[in-house]
Amino acid sequence: APPRRSALETARDQGEVAATRRIRLVVQAPGQRAVLLFSPVYTTRTVPASLAERRARLRGFTTAALRLDRLIASITDEVPLQGITFLLIDTEAEGANRILLADPRWTERLDDPEELHRSESFVLGGRTWEVRVSRLPAPKTAARSWRSSAVLLVGLLFTGLLGAFLLVLTSRATQVEELVVHRTAELEKELQEHRRTEDILRASEARSRAILDHMIGGMITFDRESRIETVNPAAERMLGYREDELVGHSLACLMAEVAAPDPQIFMRRAHREAIGRVTEWQGRRRNGEVFPLEAALFEFDTPAGRRYAANVQDISERREVDRLKAEFVATVSHELRTPLTSIRGSLGLLTAGVGGELPPQGRELVRLAERNAVRLSALINDILDFERLESGRVSMHFAAVPLEALLEQSFESVRPFADEHGISLTSLPTARLQVWADADRIVQVVVNLLSNAIKFSGTQREVAVWAEEMGGRVRVFVKDHGRGIPALHRQRIFERFFQVEVADQRAQGGTGLGLAICKAIIEHHGGRMGVESEEGVGSTFWFEISSAASGDV
Repeated sequence: APPRRSALETARDQGEVAATRRIRLVVQAPGQRAVLLFSPVYTTRTVPASLAERRARLRGFTTAALRLDRLIASITDEVPLQGITFLLIDTEAEGANRILLADPRWTERLDDPEELHRSESFVLGGRTWEVRVSRLPAPKTAARSWRSSAVLLVGLLFTGLLGAFLLVLTSRATQVEELVVHRTAELEKELQEHRRTEDILRASEARSRAILDHMIGGMITFDRESRIETVNPAAERMLGYREDELVGHSLACLMAEVAAPDPQIFMRRAHREAIGRVTEWQGRRRNGEVFPLEAALFEFDTPAGRRYAANVQDISERREVDRLKAEFVATVSHELRTPLTSIRGSLGLLTAGVGGELPPQGRELVRLAERNAVRLSALINDILDFERLESGRVSMHFAAVPLEALLEQSFESVRPFADEHGISLTSLPTARLQVWADADRIVQVVVNLLSNAIKFSGTQREVAVWAEEMGGRVRVFVKDHGRGIPALHRQRIFERFFQVEVADQRAQGGTGLGLAICKAIIEHHGGRMGVESEEGVGSTFWFEISSAASGDV
């Protein structure tokens, strides 16, 4: 390696001053030589203990250039070289580089090692140097004078070199002190920033905790493995547990619907189905009481990784109100059916002329009354059907059924309605698919979806039906080319009595219960129902139930 690089690496790795061999400085004239001294400066006040730390914490070097010719000139000004000559050698160098500096008269020295020669060795910057002094031919002088001059020359030369060495060390110490002062200022600034950040974080945490503590609804946070991390006071009151009793336990201990022996599988499925949605579950209080709850599940990132939170509400009172409303509606509906049946029968007899021939205006009024009686009867039947489905009092007769037969039966039911509106019905082959279902109820769902698609598609359009098998499940699609459903209403479209526009109810008829009934039927099959829609293009409603070959049969 080049001498400078070699000395730099030695200084860095050993943590000590390192010298180069003899080199020529750029600013020097030809024939002049110098030696560079490098002292490492680290980011720590002391030299790091290990080689790896010394390399990692190196900040730079202090440097000194030793101009040997000038050093000797300053020495000879104090000690005239009368009758003696000298040679300075780098014993670790090779070839011409061994001679650091030679007196021009060195070749004239007397060759008498015992009497006329003196040498001294010392280490500078990790390299061993040797000074040799010899006597020149001259009139004979006293031995004491010769030896005194030689000793003085060697001493002054060593003192000069030692001064240069100490200069490098002093420079390094100065830089280290500057570094310490600078780093101390930086640390104080960082400490102030850290304190400010901690204050902001504490204020943010206190604010967040105050919000959680004063929320009316319950809030529970947990990790990917459903281990509970925090429970706010509202959730404590709802569940009957203290926070410290729940932290670290699985969320499954609060769920009444968890199926043993694999609660984790159930919780992972619950995560997938409930994330980003508002869902209803059966919760379990500390005293064992089971109660209905509504949970809005969402996910968020923290420094410790992905976390989940559930905003939970006890909906026992809401369920009770719904039950009372359903009972009231059912009672009123039952009470209406008997007189309504009599009214329909009487209107039918009048239309048939049993009571005598009606004038044209009277006949039209009777037909109008009969149509509205039929519509009111359909509304009552839908209300009663939905009430039975919601209360769980409906009976289902499950069996393995060919899906193609169900679709054909549905097509036959709506074909006259489709012809009346100029709509063509198409379906893809589904002969190999079988579903585990109540056949009549699935036909009811498909007929409702087809009727809606026909009503809301323009004339001379197509309504398509197809099905796909997805890992033990069968998904049925019904696609129309109507005006589509605005994104704002796609979640509410399955709520009872909800219609996108009030004008739909007047123009297209319907009770607003059809999709709610369909969703309830599919959920009784353990399935799901949804819609994909684009305004101005059309909508695709779908439902998913178990295949007859799946393990759910």
